[in-house]
Amino acid sequence: MEDVLPAGFILAVKTPTLVKSAASVLQVINPSQVELLSKKSLEIIFPGLVWKGSIPTALSHGSTQNDFWETTPFRETESAFKALKKLGNIGFLDKRLSDAVRFYTLSLDYSPEDLNRSQILSNLSAAFLNLRCYRRALESSEDALKILPDDAMGIFRHAKALIELQVYELASSFIKEKQTWYPEIEASKPINEML
Repeated sequence: MEDVLPAGFILAVKTPTLVKSAASVLQVINPSQVELLSKKSLEIIFPGLVWKGSIPTALSHGSTQNDFWETTPFRETESAFKALKKLGNIGFLDKRLSDAVRFYTLSLDYSPEDLNRSQILSNLSAAFLNLRCYRRALESSEDALKILPDDAMGIFRHAKALIELQVYELASSFIKEKQTWYPEIEASKPINEML
């Protein structure tokens, strides 16, 4: 469970539906309406928000897991970044792609340097490609390539998104342009297979 929703994460539901029954539960029909928020993003979106009710701790449910944000190493930006990236990678490898997208997106809030940010954006692009969200994959790869323009995987994912969006001429000219600018990627097998 801690790889899916670590203790201490805040779930924001954009459009819940109240289902009246004996238990009266909130129901979410579209998973894209659920957002995971980090403490940093919560403070930005809801500045000065103070919870006035009681919040049960993870320990009250028999769990020994600590609050992700209160664990000493995660108070540091770089440690939080690494932990969130790891959760994104686990989600991606387990084919829980929406989880991968959520954790990669959260890790961007804690990215200590541009190279890490470029890698996460490229990973986001890969997750969006697998989800068949090609426009989002294209946007993520564009952002990654702004930071690291000669990254072969970023170029591959950008070209793949263009191909999936069926803009073949643009994809071909993009690849050829990149190979002209960066001759070292000309030998990249995945990119050459696309031509």
